[in-house]
Amino acid sequence: MSFLAGGFLDARIHCEQALATCSLERDREAQEQRGEDTGTVAISMLALTSWHLGEVDRARGLIEAANRRAAEINHVLSMAIPHYLKCLLEIVRGDASAALIASKSLDALSREHGMALLESRAKLCSSWANGRLHDPKDGSAKFQQTLAAMIASSQTVDTAFFLGLLAQLEAEADGAESALARLDEAFALAGQGESRFYLAFLHRLRGDLLLKSNPEEPSLPERAYQASIAVAKEQGARSLALLAALPLAKLYQSSGRPSEAHAVLAPALEGFAATPEMPEIAEAQALLVAIEASTHVRHE
Repeated sequence: MSFLAGGFLDARIHCEQALATCSLERDREAQEQRGEDTGTVAISMLALTSWHLGEVDRARGLIEAANRRAAEINHVLSMAIPHYLKCLLEIVRGDASAALIASKSLDALSREHGMALLESRAKLCSSWANGRLHDPKDGSAKFQQTLAAMIASSQTVDTAFFLGLLAQLEAEADGAESALARLDEAFALAGQGESRFYLAFLHRLRGDLLLKSNPEEPSLPERAYQASIAVAKEQGARSLALLAALPLAKLYQSSGRPSEAHAVLAPALEGFAATPEMPEIAEAQALLVAIEASTHVRHE
């Protein structure tokens, strides 16, 4: 799948082509044989893809549309998939409260209908959300337990991505050093598979952890953030590029390099408008204004 490979532009094309051929009535009849509704899956994947491409408000509208379509079709698997992809959308947005709500919906549906794989993924999402919101140590322990059980039972799982989420929890529970070791494990696994959608996220997380563990060596997180931006640009993932450019610009600004801060942040912000769907946009805009005001730098 193009999305898993990090080909977000191609993924958008494929999703939109699939939607162009969908008919609700025809798909309602055919989904019993296929096991899922093509339109619901396509809309859900398009939502996640759109967010990565920087279309953050469109992503919200699409994921809600997918849930409405699934409810109208009233088919269990077709309802569960958008719930799971909504969990992922809230996680990549960094909104733990929204992820927790989505994971509860997925957990209830998967438990009621005996969908073990999706129930496990609901547990991963809820453990991450609870860890970020309340108790990182408990969240990381439950997350690791669920992930280990999934791997042991040969359930398909993007292990490197989930190890990155586990590293986030461990950074709060046990410190950055422990989390960096977990992240090394994630990168090692990432090199063995074809999935690449999470690479920019892993590099950005490494930058955050390196900055936290060794602030006296800014060159280390700098390289990690630069790697995240490079991967995101290669994939067309404008949201991920901005999320890496923001901490890198802060790093440059704090170390007396405002021109470099402007050079990395201004292009990353192009095409974005402030929205509650991505608070980092407004934060980056405010930082850019402050940089320009203090240095008289202006973007041509």
